[in-house]
Amino acid sequence: MKKLLSLIALLVVNIANAGTFDKFMISPWTTQGNTQNYFGIIYFEGSFKTLPLDYLCKLRKSNPDQFQMVDQEGGDVVRIRNLKYLPPAPIFARGLGSKRFRWTMTYASRELASTCINMNLAPIADTDYKDNDNTRAYSKNPFEVNEYASIFANEMRTQAITPTWKHFPGYSKNSRSMDIYDYRYSQNYKHGFKENSVDYSTIEEIQKNMQSFKNNNYDMLMLNYGVFEKLGPIPVLFNKSVIDSARKIQPNSLLMTDDVSFLRLNDEMILYLFENVDIYLFSDYRDSVEFNKKLERLSYEGKITNEQIIAKYKRLKNWREHQK
Repeated sequence: MKKLLSLIALLVVNIANAGTFDKFMISPWTTQGNTQNYFGIIYFEGSFKTLPLDYLCKLRKSNPDQFQMVDQEGGDVVRIRNLKYLPPAPIFARGLGSKRFRWTMTYASRELASTCINMNLAPIADTDYKDNDNTRAYSKNPFEVNEYASIFANEMRTQAITPTWKHFPGYSKNSRSMDIYDYRYSQNYKHGFKENSVDYSTIEEIQKNMQSFKNNNYDMLMLNYGVFEKLGPIPVLFNKSVIDSARKIQPNSLLMTDDVSFLRLNDEMILYLFENVDIYLFSDYRDSVEFNKKLERLSYEGKITNEQIIAKYKRLKNWREHQK
């Protein structure tokens, strides 16, 4: 208890110092700046072409508190090409049956762990992503999706790899392409909405699809940044009812944004994210630096309080302790 109080006191003293908000960021691997204090590093295409094979293992030893993440979806570890055992694409997993799928995931998780990766941007818990292209969904049935996503997550945990469930409240088959009348939806994105689609599911369908994410473990839960018409014209992660539902569906997980680099944010939106979301993911390191600077400015202006920052640190600390 004394140690925790000392840590909190130290945080209060240093709260305005640069780097206060680093612990809430996940950035791509980069040589452009210092990411040593970031919550995690995500490795994109090409990272391992220039890095030695033992790079991650050495990094884990020198910086054990930082997470090293790959994005594993569609049945391929797209950042590490030389793995022998890969999970099947979701569309094929159900055909294997749960028993064989678990066996496959046992070997896949062991091999991924051998690379010293300890966080995976998976499993996918969406329900039938598209009618004509559902390679990113285990099923149209959210309860069946949950069965397979849980197997995936459990096998990752056995190898000390933190699973990241995505993309809450879940992409569904009810999507249509954006058209010229949907400009109001895309104005919150820097370069237009990259998925170029709008989910038109009813409130009842959205609530049902959420059930595919049920999980009481200390994992990560990624929040969808798409537009769900029935929930409003802005990215769905800015809907407080969705945040509240995420906390109920996965009460012990940390909430993480989908790629903040795609969002056009004003101060009000940044304050909302800081108050309601635990971790912020970026595909561009420069965007994480800019986001960090804005948080520091808002803190200096008194719009982010010391109590808020301490509460976020305590939540991360509690989550990490339960993972051990």
